[in-house]
Amino acid sequence: MELTSAHLRYLLAIYEVSRTHLDISSRSIAEKLGVTKPSVVRIMNLLMERGMIIKEYYGKIYLTDRGIFVAREVKKQLDEVLAHFPPVEEELTDEELDTIADVAISILRSILSHFDAANSPIDEYEGDEGELILDVTAPDLAVLIGRHGRTLDALQVMFSLLVSRKLGFRYPVVVDVESRRQDKVASMAQSAAERAIRTHKSVSLPPMNAYERRLVHIALRGNDAVDTHSEGSDPDRHVVIVAR
Repeated sequence: MELTSAHLRYLLAIYEVSRTHLDISSRSIAEKLGVTKPSVVRIMNLLMERGMIIKEYYGKIYLTDRGIFVAREVKKQLDEVLAHFPPVEEELTDEELDTIADVAISILRSILSHFDAANSPIDEYEGDEGELILDVTAPDLAVLIGRHGRTLDALQVMFSLLVSRKLGFRYPVVVDVESRRQDKVASMAQSAAERAIRTHKSVSLPPMNAYERRLVHIALRGNDAVDTHSEGSDPDRHVVIVAR
């Protein structure tokens, strides 16, 4: 049996989690995808049969060389889909920006409707690098955040694709829930800074969008023990923290 899109979705989830976490288990994949653990175990067994992963007896999951290759190819194809929507290079008028905001909010409310939260307040503001930030402010939206913010990260990917398809071009729009993304990134930045200071080595954070990279710089600009700078190009651009 060939791998279906559902199987590839799980494989890509394992690949993405492995980039930021050393220990991968059926539970961590279930949390990232928002599914039950039994369904993950079923797919994991199939991926093992296809030589994509290795599952140790104590539950840890590792990608094989073949699994890494396939996952990278899937990610490459997703990136190519986004590439069909060129980024905006010319300055937009206020009317055009309003249209982008209206489209983005409409799509976000459509997604929220599946969580009975379509009428949740959405704060709209512009980031330092021109990105549009939509912060959903309503109680009982923990389901949109997920463990360690993984559901929110998945929501961002889906939301960006939907907005790009509707607009016909890419425009940076960031979704946050109760400023959860800010808290998560700030916490990650502080932990990485402590590790850089303790080991006297530079620490590279996972790839982030412009908004999240700015949050890292802001979180650490008052820390005299470290310097921060960005390296690489999108979608792999990331922040490096260096002990002084």
